[in-house]
Amino acid sequence: MKQLLILVMSIVSATCSQMNKDAPTEMTQNKAIKPLYANRVVRRFSDERQKDTLSVAVNGESILTGEVDLQITNHEGRLIYRDAFPANVLLNHTGLIRPEQDEKAVKKRIDDFFDTAHFTPPMVVNSGSLNTADSGKTAWKGIQVDPTTICFSYRAGRRGLSQIAYSKDLQKVIALKR
Repeated sequence: MKQLLILVMSIVSATCSQMNKDAPTEMTQNKAIKPLYANRVVRRFSDERQKDTLSVAVNGESILTGEVDLQITNHEGRLIYRDAFPANVLLNHTGLIRPEQDEKAVKKRIDDFFDTAHFTPPMVVNSGSLNTADSGKTAWKGIQVDPTTICFSYRAGRRGLSQIAYSKDLQKVIALKR
């Protein structure tokens, strides 16, 4: 019995030692990658009394080939919205890439992403013109009648204008699709 106990303790000890050796490698692999370019603001969006954190960052190999990651985190630190799209859709042209000018243009768009002009009361939209499920149309009607609702609009290139607002009834961000 004593030998069995010693054997079990040896196995547990060896397993713990191996886990400790592996831990730094896993931590290194899961380490957050620093964005190539980013912008962050703290402002009201989902709650008229508390501020949210809105961030947009370009991640990847380069500014022009990277991916834009848009995130909105509420005042409690909970992620309430995320969108991702290729950085090159922030360019205002198609055709040949002009590396230096186009990189500056993408950075400018990131810098202007949270301009105050992009935060407005929601547009009143005829629900018949919406390209969304009936539940989305109902949610958007609720958003439109709430005087404290803030709509955030941003351009994501060929996708056109994306408009989002926080539905207090559903406790989530709703995208307007037309």
